[in-house]
Amino acid sequence: MPLVKYKCEKGHVYRRILLADLPSVDVCKCGSQSKRVMSNFGLGGQIFFDLMQAESTLLGSGSSERFNDSNDVRAWEKNNGVVQCTAKEQREYREYTTDQAVDQHKTIVNEGREAWFDRGDKEEIQQSNGWNDSQYNRWKEVSDEYESRNDKPEAT
Repeated sequence: MPLVKYKCEKGHVYRRILLADLPSVDVCKCGSQSKRVMSNFGLGGQIFFDLMQAESTLLGSGSSERFNDSNDVRAWEKNNGVVQCTAKEQREYREYTTDQAVDQHKTIVNEGREAWFDRGDKEEIQQSNGWNDSQYNRWKEVSDEYESRNDKPEAT
């Protein structure tokens, strides 16, 4: 992606990705006015794509704030209390989601889609109430009995 270089009144130099017509005047993160300066043509690769993704994910599409480099991302993370996952945590998350996908596929194939949703409901109810399996099973039994009595059409 093409890059455009800016220099502010205080001497800070930064680049922006040329996505469309960028203004000849911009505002630096220090607050002073910046002007587009002549520079060699530059191309941004994966790092700038990642920066755009971070901008979209963290700031949202309607934000006027922009990330100029990874320092901006780190500052935003610090100001907003965001802590990066360790490599171990990332690996564990990937393993967990892979296991979940395999488990979901097996459950749907062998027991049906409804069984997968029931399993998710069970886990959510147990976690939110701190219940073990026997407590959940008792609640489920009473709840199903109540529903079966109230789902019968009324006699007229």
